[in-house]
Amino acid sequence: MSSATVFARAAVAGNPSDGYDGAVCSVVVPQFSATASTSAAADASVPLVSAAIERFGREVTPVDVGVTIQTSIPRSVGLAGSSAIVVAVIQALAKHTSANLEPMQVAQLAYDVERVDLGIAGGWQDQLIQSHGYSALIECAEPRNVHPIAMSTDRPIPLYLAWSYSAAQASGDAHAKLQSTHTPESPQMRELAELGRQAAASFASGDVHSLKQAINSTFDIRRTVMDIAPAQVEMVETARNLGASANFAGSGGAILGVLPKDGDGFLGQLRGVGYEVATWEAT
Repeated sequence: MSSATVFARAAVAGNPSDGYDGAVCSVVVPQFSATASTSAAADASVPLVSAAIERFGREVTPVDVGVTIQTSIPRSVGLAGSSAIVVAVIQALAKHTSANLEPMQVAQLAYDVERVDLGIAGGWQDQLIQSHGYSALIECAEPRNVHPIAMSTDRPIPLYLAWSYSAAQASGDAHAKLQSTHTPESPQMRELAELGRQAAASFASGDVHSLKQAINSTFDIRRTVMDIAPAQVEMVETARNLGASANFAGSGGAILGVLPKDGDGFLGQLRGVGYEVATWEAT
C-alpha cells in the first residue's frame, strides 16, 4: 500500500488573483489534512478520486489499483479540501507506480482534474501550494513559480482561522461568476497580486502591521469584484469589530488573520457566536 497526506491551505492575501495571472500568499494549515491510500477497492463514488485515477492513468501510466481517502478538512469552507484529495490521490499513485513526478507536474495534473475534467471554476493556488507542501508566494503568470516564504524566526506571527458551516459555499460557485467579469488585465487583480507579494514580504520580515494591512485590503478589494454572501461578510466584520485583521481563507466560509494579543479572549468571542477556530504559527 502507498499513501500520501496533503494539508489544507489558507490564503493570506492576494486571492483570488491566482486565477488571473496574479500572486497569492498562501499558508499550509497543519491541523487539517487529506490522506489517499492505494488499495484493492476504490472510493469510486467520489468523483474527485475517480477523475484523478483516470487522468493519472491516461497521462502518466496505467494503474490497476483503487484509492481510498480519509480527510479531516472542513468541507466547502474554502480550505481546499477538494484539491487536497486530488493531489493526495496523484501522489499516492505516483508512489505506487514509482513515477517520478515533480511538484509542478502534480499541480498540473490536479489542476486539469478539477478545472477541465470536473469543470470546477478556480485558479492555481490550491494545486500549487498543496503539491509543494509548504507556505509560499505563488506567482501565477507564466512561467508559474512557487517561492517558499522565509518566515521570520525572530518574530514568528501567530495566525487564527475561523469557519462556519452555516456560511459554507462551494468554491466553484463563487469563482464561476467572477470569471465572466474579470481578466488578468483588471486593475483589481493587479492590486490584489501586489498585496499577495506584500504579505509574503511581511512574513519574512516579521512586519505584523504590513501583514494586517495586506490581509484587510485583500478582502476590501474582493468585495468590490465578487458577490459575497451576507453570512460570510458577517464573519469578517465580526473579527474586525473585535480588533483583528480578516480575509477569506478561500471561497467558502472561513476567514484568516493575525491572532490579536488577547488571543484567548478573541477566540472565545468567535466561539460564542458559533464559529469553529484554530490557531498556529505559519511555517
